[in-house]
Amino acid sequence: METAGHSNMCRCCASEGAFKDIKSTYHWMGEEEIYADMLKDCFDINLNVSEHGEDGGICEVCITQLRNAINFKKQVQHTEEQFKKHLQNKALFRPNIVKVEVGGEEDSDGDNMGSGDDAFSGAEFDVPIKTEEDDPKPKKRSKASATTTRSKKSKSDDGEPSTKRVNDKEFDNIIDEWMKLADDLSDCDMDIEDEEHVIPPITSRNASAEPAVLADITPRETQILDIEDRQNDLAIRELVSSDCYDFKWTRDRQIFTGRRETFTGTPGPAFEMTDQTRIVDIFYKMIDIDFVDNICTETNRYAEQKIKILKDQNKFLPTIRLYRWTPTDRNEMISFLAIIILQGLYPLQEEESYFCFNGFGTMPYFSKIMSYNRFVLIKSLIHFVDNETITDPTKLCKIQTVTDYFNDKFSSLYNPSQDIVIDESLLKWHGRLGFAQKILSKAAQVGVKTYELCESSSGYLWKFFVYAGKDKTKTANATTTDDIDDTDDRPAEPETTEQLLPGSSDARPSNATAKIVYDLVEPLLHRGHTLIMDNFYNSPLLARCLKRQGTDCYGTLRLNREFVPDSLKTVTKTDLRQGEVMASYCADLSIIVWRDSNLVSMISTYHNLQIGTKQKYNRLTYKPRVVLNYNKSMGGVDRKDQFLSAQPLERTKNKIWYKKLFRRLFNTAIFNCFIIFKTTDDKISHRQFRITLAEDLLKIHRQIDLTQQRRPTNRPQLEHRHFPVRTGFKQSRCWMCAQRKVTARTIWKCLQCDVNLCIENCFIAYHI
Repeated sequence: METAGHSNMCRCCASEGAFKDIKSTYHWMGEEEIYADMLKDCFDINLNVSEHGEDGGICEVCITQLRNAINFKKQVQHTEEQFKKHLQNKALFRPNIVKVEVGGEEDSDGDNMGSGDDAFSGAEFDVPIKTEEDDPKPKKRSKASATTTRSKKSKSDDGEPSTKRVNDKEFDNIIDEWMKLADDLSDCDMDIEDEEHVIPPITSRNASAEPAVLADITPRETQILDIEDRQNDLAIRELVSSDCYDFKWTRDRQIFTGRRETFTGTPGPAFEMTDQTRIVDIFYKMIDIDFVDNICTETNRYAEQKIKILKDQNKFLPTIRLYRWTPTDRNEMISFLAIIILQGLYPLQEEESYFCFNGFGTMPYFSKIMSYNRFVLIKSLIHFVDNETITDPTKLCKIQTVTDYFNDKFSSLYNPSQDIVIDESLLKWHGRLGFAQKILSKAAQVGVKTYELCESSSGYLWKFFVYAGKDKTKTANATTTDDIDDTDDRPAEPETTEQLLPGSSDARPSNATAKIVYDLVEPLLHRGHTLIMDNFYNSPLLARCLKRQGTDCYGTLRLNREFVPDSLKTVTKTDLRQGEVMASYCADLSIIVWRDSNLVSMISTYHNLQIGTKQKYNRLTYKPRVVLNYNKSMGGVDRKDQFLSAQPLERTKNKIWYKKLFRRLFNTAIFNCFIIFKTTDDKISHRQFRITLAEDLLKIHRQIDLTQQRRPTNRPQLEHRHFPVRTGFKQSRCWMCAQRKVTARTIWKCLQCDVNLCIENCFIAYHI
């Protein structure tokens, strides 16, 4: 019962304005509470009655902290019993026979450890700590006393066995046993008997950013998400047996037995790398000669098809650029790719500027490699498949051979480390395209979406596939020879996904998220990898399926997914204070809900409720360990996109979507080559890697050396009879200083050149 103000209370409680009587009985979560008794039990504090007979009051903030302290004491007592049982089972100690004495040196932090000492000072504990009262004058222990053996026992005055002293080595062994036991047991920072798992609240200034969660969405979008999640959960059921459906959720963390899988893979390049391996050697493994020859063949074939169509229409005139077409070959195609690499290093507003010679910004080397007209011809006619052989046209038929090739190369040349990530990437495209995606959380927002599996630490793209929308095949009247656009003439709005903010459409992807995950990660199962995913993919059933196949996973989770405990599904933002946590466990999974600026729900196969720290702006922030690991490891795909954004090969204007996608994949292939090369030379930068690669390709296939040479000079070199001589007392203007518009006079000149020069600096500079 809340009362009016008491004079017998602290200023903190009085300032709250709402408080409860200190000696009255209250009920909280089915238990009786008397705050005066709680203070006595936990802190040994007796509250005196005031002069006016008032008992005093306590505010809600102090009540919360008092409950947390009581819970902590219970946890310590529970852990104490576990230690006792464990040590007795191992026969390390015998009660009332052998005890450990800790030296009486005063602890500088003794004032802050009162509650901890009370918790460990029970009579039933086998290793009592000797207090300062027992030995008021501590003395330094001699070497003899530190080596006392077990056989030396003495009786005290009351007949009880005296305290046994052990040496430092034995004491270290005891501590090691305690630490091993602490590792075997779950974290004891929460009371397992409490109805709710709550940690002490963290102040707002210590709270930091949480993993990306869904923003507040409309009820209509919530209904759409629920339907989509139910469909995904049904799809997962088809992949597992019925025994996986049994989830026995509890708040008792002792039943959680999840441990991280042992990684058995060998991360790094899948081929032999030496110090003599060149950058261009790795490029040839990624882009082999057969692939380049196939592009040349299909490009020449497509050019012939174009010319034939124009001739049939009487439009093949000398005024068009295609009239000057000649078949391309391997050397020219690789030179074309080298130009694309250089364009990403030196971005200009207009593509024609790379081949111009007017004024500033001139790029003289591009025209030495290839003329502008020839470059535009190859760019417009580059092709990857024979249109006449396409019998079953699909949305990706023009680029399918390229995606299959790069998927095979990416996964065969490199083995990822233990942590891998699945996420989406978006290639910006604002043209007409039936399966364009709209994801407002991405930088591009609208474009071609790819599902990607990357290495967490480096961002290496290991496997991917392009999302082509709902329809598997094109319409019957779709043309395969029109490369201006692969869609029909009617305008097509981008298809939206569940990452959209309010205002999205009803269109949903047809493939279940579980199928996406299995298609990407299936070759890496049973190797001990750890898969990090966001709430677009995660579900309890999928996590259990992956765990049974030797693959850990963790990440954010939507609480409306199937098999999530009902006690967590109803949790709202107002149920928890800043920094509080709720958790549920089953044998192999844990779900943690943490309140930061928003509710953050996480699922893991090996994380329990551990609180970690991170220093930011010279102060510590506190978060669950699974959140810290997620923030550190989830950015694999974004890390790759960040590297590629600095080398924008695909940002040039292009009317055909699959040619832009080819540039994106080629750009990613170069980035993967960079990751492979970094395993032997970690000092080279990404930019220098691309410059060296382009130069080596042009030296091999165009016999062009892009190394800058010094301009020729007409000045005489410092040889033969070029000696300084005095001109007398008359000073003349220095020729070198005059060129720099500096007024300087000198009495020295060159005898051979007959030019006045300052003897200190200008004489040598003139003759170099």
